Amino acid sequence: MSISNQIKQILEVQNIKQIEFANRIKVDQSYISKLLSPKSTLTPSERVIDDICEAYNVNKEWLLTGEGEMFIEFSENEKVLKIATDIINEDDKFMKNILFTFSKLSDEQKEFLINLMKNMTQ
Repeated sequence: MSISNQIKQILEVQNIKQIEFANRIKVDQSYISKLLSPKSTLTPSERVIDDICEAYNVNKEWLLTGEGEMFIEFSENEKVLKIATDIINEDDKFMKNILFTFSKLSDEQKEFLINLMKNMTQ
């Protein structure tokens, strides 16, 4: 299986469009279109491969060879660390403010917000 087939599978499983995929890994959408073309001989750079794996938690071995599990499973702590790292690296002031504000709340206020978020996601 070619890397373009693996990328097509990622798009399908994640239910995302090529433009969203391209934006998230910081490449032009036309590059993704060319890469996914049936006649394409393009091979993504190491940076693009690493960015795909990072952005979508894709197993690099699977992406390159089709072998192994498609996605990497992370522990809850690893997921939290990744989210926090993304917030820091993207310099997301809004999310930083939410985290700072949450850390200053009383236990009762935190419990109220936690329950509110649980109800919103059900």
